[in-house]
Formats: sequence, structure tokens, C-alpha cells
Amino acid sequence: MNRLSPEELRALVDVHNDLCVSLYMPTHRTETRQDTIRLRNFLREAEQRLLATGVRAPDADALLAPGHALLGDSFFWRHVDDGLALFLAPEFQRHYALPRAFPERLVIGRRFHIKPLLPLLGEAGAFYVLALSQKSVRLWWGNRFDLEPLPAEGLPRSLAEAAVTASSLATICSADRANSISALRTSRIAWLRKACRSASLLSRLAWAALTPAAA
Repeated sequence: MNRLSPEELRALVDVHNDLCVSLYMPTHRTETRQDTIRLRNFLREAEQRLLATGVRAPDADALLAPGHALLGDSFFWRHVDDGLALFLAPEFQRHYALPRAFPERLVIGRRFHIKPLLPLLGEAGAFYVLALSQKSVRLWWGNRFDLEPLPAEGLPRSLAEAAVTASSLATICSADRANSISALRTSRIAWLRKACRSASLLSRLAWAALTPAAA
């Protein structure tokens, strides 16, 4: 199961194909039998619409295969939320269990129909959490609905190491030491730049997602 995030939204926006299937439907957290029936009917409708546009039956079957596989995914149905969003294209598929009961909708076009997802990201209030202790440093990405750890590669591993990093960066900033930067300090500068880029990631991806949606 995929988790909705700005990165996932960007992946959806970047898909351009004549056969992009977007499917939204409500789901139920306790009784899911009717949900699987609804999804099966939706996939049947998608197949009929694809065939009506001239898509060959084997190609339609291949395109919708991940959706049919989802019908038998017991793990997914044990962890459903209030809504399902399913996106299928040649060599691409994503599905999300989301905390919103979407009205039933099936869209087939050259891009995925992502407009119903945008309010979720806005409401979620995505954020980063940096957890510091004497002996560990951990980084988390979260929103209103989820919290997940991120790889902490390049981050100091403790407060003591962070102090050394800060001291090294201060030394690097001295003009008279500009020509004597060591390989270690250079790697820490790269980490600092990477951290700065990460801080603006959400705003840049939101802009990238909204621009195609308005086109």
C-alpha cells in the first residue's frame, strides 16, 4: 500500500499517457465485502470504456491487472480507511487507503485526475520532526494522518557529533581558511545544503502539483 505524500503526488503528476485510469470510491473499515464488489464493478466499467475507445482486450486486461490483484489482497482490506484512490497506467500503478469517503468516480484520460487528493495534503499539514537525544538523532516525516521515519544518512549521530559539525562549519566560514577545506568538511557542507533543500521540498512539490491541475 502506498502512502500519500508530496513525493507520491509528484509521481502521479509526472505520468503522461493516453491511458491513465483514476478511480475513487468510498470504503468501510469493518465490512469490506461490499467494497470488493464495488471495486470489481468499477474495474468492469473501466474495461468497457477502454474497449469502447479502441484499446485491445489484452492491453486493457494488462492495464487493469493491478486493480484485479487488489481484490484478493487481504492485507490491504484489513487496513482500509474511509476511501480508496486507485491510479493505473501502462507500467505504473498506485493505490491509497485514505481518510476521506470519496464519491464514486472513474476518469480515463491522458493524466491522472488528482484534484480530489489536493485537499488531503492541505488538511494534513505535512511536517518534519527532528528527534534529538544525547546518543541518537532521528528524522521523521508526518502529517495529520501518518508519521514515518526517514533515513538519517548524513545527519550527526549524537549531540556531541552535532557540536563538532557546527564547529567545523564555523571554521569553514572563515575566509582565511577557504582554501584548506578538508574532504570531511566538504561532505558536511553537502549535508547542510541537502538539509536546506529538504526544508523547501513540500512547498516546491505543492507548486508542481497545482500547476498541471490548473491547466
